Amino acid sequence: MTREEAEKFWGTLFDEMYGDIFRFSLAYCRNKQLAEEAVQEVFYQAWRHVDILAVHENKRGWIYKTARNEIMKICSKEARVLKYETSMEDFRQKPGSEDAYDFLVLDEFSHMVNEEQMELLKSRYKDRNTYAEMAEDFGKSEGACKMALARIRRRIRDFMDRSGKREWEQGNGREEK
Repeated sequence: MTREEAEKFWGTLFDEMYGDIFRFSLAYCRNKQLAEEAVQEVFYQAWRHVDILAVHENKRGWIYKTARNEIMKICSKEARVLKYETSMEDFRQKPGSEDAYDFLVLDEFSHMVNEEQMELLKSRYKDRNTYAEMAEDFGKSEGACKMALARIRRRIRDFMDRSGKREWEQGNGREEK
């Protein structure tokens, strides 16, 4: 196939299927930019494989299958990026009002933690520091501060569950997070 024939074939295919593939992509990923990216990649792949596609017995099927694969790849990548950005947002956020209540509950169980752990709790819930601020103050990574707090809270919640305090709180309007 000459380049001119390939361009004509690809142009016809593009004109006939662009709208359908765009709607297909948009329906799947529900994001215009991601759908446009998928369609662009589909027709790029069609151009790269124009010789194979020209003799393929089901051209529309090839295009739709390629579109589905590209959409899945793009949406999967976007989901990983979104998950990463969401998890990183936790490190930048200030604690919320429910965290202040948790500190009062945790302060009640201060006998269960050592001095450094109590300082971490106070820094987060009383002083309302972000994980980044805590990391700087304690000379640890943000992840280490977050993990230390999670472990402390889990230990106290486990104690509360064993002692029946959790059920009492739930019965009096305090719902478990």
